[in-house]
Amino acid sequence: MAVVFSIREMVVEGQLAGVRPGDARALVEAQLGAPDDWSAGDPVATASIWRHGNFEVHFDGDVVWMLFNDYLDALDAGPGRSLDPWILADGVPEPDEILQRLRAENVPFVVGRDVMDRRVVWIEGGACIAFERDEDGPECWGAIELLSPSRAPNFMAEARSD
Repeated sequence: MAVVFSIREMVVEGQLAGVRPGDARALVEAQLGAPDDWSAGDPVATASIWRHGNFEVHFDGDVVWMLFNDYLDALDAGPGRSLDPWILADGVPEPDEILQRLRAENVPFVVGRDVMDRRVVWIEGGACIAFERDEDGPECWGAIELLSPSRAPNFMAEARSD
């Protein structure tokens, strides 16, 4: 059975091909396969970051604390894996389009700011969608972050989706 990296499952369900923050390294390898790359200078068995395509799995010891992707305009699941891009099928949508799509699909979320003063959308039971802004540019979707509850950044809610 082929491994599918689903952006919808990552954002809405808080998992990547069955892997969630809090899972063990052995489960990551069983679910996603061996990493395509890993953090420099470390042996693969103890590396703090594994890359499967351009999706990152961050470890604290042998436990996943974050799943991450900030290459939203060039998603790559890596060899032997397929990709279901969902909301990213036609490119990276504008922030308001993302919120409209989440509302249309009845996905509960909260909009706020994190400690880096980024606007973020927290999906209940799912991911954090982080928005970035260049000094002179418009705000855009910058990353998908799935964090273990103990590592979640401080967050100040601005508005709920309902």
